[in-house]
Amino acid sequence: VGNLGAQVDSATRRQRHDQRGGIDLRTEIADDVPETVIGDGLRLRQIILNLLGNAAKFTDEGAIVLSVSVAETELVIAVGDTGIGIAADRQSAIFDSFVQADASTNKTYGGTGLGLAISTELAKLMGGRLSLFSALGVGTTVTLRIPLTSADDLVIEKRSPTHPQTTLPPVAATRILVAEDHDVNQLLIKAMLTRLGHSPVIARNGSEAVAMVQDAFMQGQPFGLVLMDMQMPEIDGIEATRRIRSGPTAAAAVPIVALTANAYASDVDACRAAGMQDHLAKPVQLSALDHIVRRWAIAPAAPAPAPTPVPASADPELIAQFDARIDRMFALLEAALAEPLNTQVIDDLREALHRLAGTAAFFGKAELGTTAATLDERLGRLTATPEMLEDARTALRLAATGGR
Repeated sequence: VGNLGAQVDSATRRQRHDQRGGIDLRTEIADDVPETVIGDGLRLRQIILNLLGNAAKFTDEGAIVLSVSVAETELVIAVGDTGIGIAADRQSAIFDSFVQADASTNKTYGGTGLGLAISTELAKLMGGRLSLFSALGVGTTVTLRIPLTSADDLVIEKRSPTHPQTTLPPVAATRILVAEDHDVNQLLIKAMLTRLGHSPVIARNGSEAVAMVQDAFMQGQPFGLVLMDMQMPEIDGIEATRRIRSGPTAAAAVPIVALTANAYASDVDACRAAGMQDHLAKPVQLSALDHIVRRWAIAPAAPAPAPTPVPASADPELIAQFDARIDRMFALLEAALAEPLNTQVIDDLREALHRLAGTAAFFGKAELGTTAATLDERLGRLTATPEMLEDARTALRLAATGGR
């Protein structure tokens, strides 16, 4: 799982973005919960999203609370809501596929109840279990319990400068599909691939990536490699890869490499199980990208003209995007100062800080990235106050201007 707080935070951010207004979504993490735990991060995140989504679907007003705690040797994650509740005689079957509280539920709220059935199976695969407590007209709490294992046993792939990668022969210039939804990340990888002599093409989500792989093959211009981000709108990188691999044409054989912020063994295994050849850790380094391309890219039958390399950090479009990202962050910071208790405003600010933290160093503003990451982390565990935000604004402006 890696950083458990980050996993929980990512899921609640997505839920806040998707759910309707009027519902208070809160997170409570006990002090004794370790920051880093072992487990299958992809499965855990999917369970949390399923439970949050189910709670939101059946809650018209009130609150949804996601709590994380430790009970002896188990990690306990509970999602409670103030929704319609479930009758006692229906609770034993609620985790079965396609079962809902009653027939009118599907008509009123939509869906089939499959999310809880899937979550039950995912919990079993992680050696855990789901349980439920509910009362009609009061609400429901679904609790996940999974084994808690020491983080000392965590297997993380590390890049070590004392063990350099073997230099592989270069591959002829080829078309490379980059499936990535963040705008600056798109431009960064695009600039790096161009610098390496290849022709990058951008897909903004998983669905678009699947369609573009098939279309490119049908047009006789197949991609030599696909770089697939793991977390994207519509469908994620895992599902997109499965769909490409199940395609009826030779396009299903295109090499696919995961772009992932995590290099945990469980996440890497999930990527390979979906049909990916390898993974590339974020933030992407030019040397690592070059190695991946040399190892996996398929050269075109007829060599494509190589684009003119441009230093990525000098690309006017890239600089403009980065400057716009800074401007947006400061605009959201001002909005947060005006409404420090508005959770949507704070969530938007945190998303802007997160994006800025991941790219600032590339533009020679490492201190800005560090300051943004620090504020993002503080907003994740503390209630925003005007004093906190004013201090952060001062520090961010100093970092953005280089102390001028």
